[in-house]
Amino acid sequence: MANEIKAAYTTAKELDFSVYYDNAGTLTAREVDQTMTEQPVGSGLYKGTPATIEVGDIVIIEEGAVIVGSDEYQPEVNTVKVSGTVQTANDNSADINAILVDTTGLNGDAMRGTDGAITSLDPITTDKDSYKADLTTVAKTGADGDTLETLSDQIDSTCTVGSGDVKFIYTLYTDEDAETGPISDVTVWATTDEAGANTVVSGTTNDNGSVTFYLDTLTTYYFWRQKAGYTFTNPDTEIVV
Repeated sequence: MANEIKAAYTTAKELDFSVYYDNAGTLTAREVDQTMTEQPVGSGLYKGTPATIEVGDIVIIEEGAVIVGSDEYQPEVNTVKVSGTVQTANDNSADINAILVDTTGLNGDAMRGTDGAITSLDPITTDKDSYKADLTTVAKTGADGDTLETLSDQIDSTCTVGSGDVKFIYTLYTDEDAETGPISDVTVWATTDEAGANTVVSGTTNDNGSVTFYLDTLTTYYFWRQKAGYTFTNPDTEIVV
């Protein structure tokens, strides 16, 4: 059902939901403390229907004055799952125990609906006002000051796989002849000239010692390798066929 919020939680509890949106960097309430009902009774599944909710809105669910979960609304799914502590044998039913298994503490694991899935956002505090402030900060920057935009720019500037017609997998080993001892985390870049002036692709080797590029066929490339503690003979000449 569109705009329906769902929460799996301990049965016979009183849950409320609130919806907030980002208003020029400040979380602003659309509606607060709206009642959720357990449907069907004894099932541990609570439902609530906000009057208005849009992409990116934050849903906060509380039991009394305590925040028990939250999530961000996305268009492909219209549900939010709230997880609580693991239930005991004396609580409700085995079905609810299965839903809440391994959820000691609070989190906002996404509930998959008929239209897709959303990502989760863990609660930061049980105080709603502080929580709103924390959410605003989390939405803008990471702990080291990076934003999604700056991270994207960093990735774009350090990793270029190319656009050629040949998938070329370049692999580094400690023993190249036996092809054993793959070397991970090596910075690799390729140039079209032996002097190394014209870089066309770059990347970092994975746990298998490999990095994948897309290069032009029947073209000679010069590969350069660098990693602290290793000495490479650069460049390594390869002809893509």
